Amino acid sequence: MKTGDMCVLSCGRKGHVLKVNPETVLVGVGEKHYFNYREEEFPRHQIRQFVPLKDEEKDEDLGKIVAFVEKVTDSLLPGEKITVQDGAIWGYYNSVSLEPAVVEVQSIARVTEVSGWTVTTWKQTSGSYWEPADVDDHTVGEFTNWKTAAAVFLKTIFDMRVDDEIQGLCDTEYAESLKEELS
Repeated sequence: MKTGDMCVLSCGRKGHVLKVNPETVLVGVGEKHYFNYREEEFPRHQIRQFVPLKDEEKDEDLGKIVAFVEKVTDSLLPGEKITVQDGAIWGYYNSVSLEPAVVEVQSIARVTEVSGWTVTTWKQTSGSYWEPADVDDHTVGEFTNWKTAAAVFLKTIFDMRVDDEIQGLCDTEYAESLKEELS
């Protein structure tokens, strides 16, 4: 670690190395010229080097993933419509997405940014008289391997389809039992 390197503190905040001593490191935390900037000395064991992702390392696997996902959906999930929009793959009525992301991989000595993929679903929260229904995004996972990300994307779609099918059957059965009771 040398002066000018980016680092990550044990609390998760990022900073810049200002001076390296044998047992401590002087770190500038926060944005300079802002009220939250401070310079503080930390023991070396509380600091890890931060290696940001370089532009030339960005992943270009979108075509491979789209082909893989379409091949699997054609054979295992017939009728599932997969769309590609703005570099993201969407499925199950646009409620599940597979998007490129920057993933932080942590080791003992450093935190490295690598290109990866994130799977996100949209979950609806029930409303009440005082608060309307809302839709929140829920991150299923972040992955550095595109095949694992595609598999989780497809499994999430499959699980949602099964849940909706079971819910539909239960609703139909309940409606029929109510009809019989009222007759």
